[in-house]
Amino acid sequence: MGLILSFFRDASPPRDYSRLKQGTARPASARHSAPFGANNRQAREQSIKAFRAGAPDLHVTIDDMIAEGDKVALRWTTRGTERGSVRTPLGVTPATERAIDIPGINIFRVVNGKIAEEWIVWDTLGWAQQLGLVSRPPQPAK
Repeated sequence: MGLILSFFRDASPPRDYSRLKQGTARPASARHSAPFGANNRQAREQSIKAFRAGAPDLHVTIDDMIAEGDKVALRWTTRGTERGSVRTPLGVTPATERAIDIPGINIFRVVNGKIAEEWIVWDTLGWAQQLGLVSRPPQPAK
């Protein structure tokens, strides 16, 4: 589980991307459900850098971590303020200065101390709603 904690910590300030590269298997780890086609180490690093450039105060909280066999499941929440343009599933959006609070789950398969596979699911609809890109459904009257 230390490898996975390092993976998330290294993408947080002060951001040591060299360890991100060292923690993934060669020639490349498989990323299932990879956002925006980031299915290799270089694309993953660029994706993280771009997301963090758009929300420089971004912080990831690890809510739960469970390990069994060669897999580690991680439930997390990322919070910050979208201060620059970011790429969303709906395209690139200009800065909104809105707070974001996005939950997600990663499952990692670890082989020989390196991440060999990764599955990611996160609340992209909630993110788009928080940025004002998608309307929230009307709430029933009380």
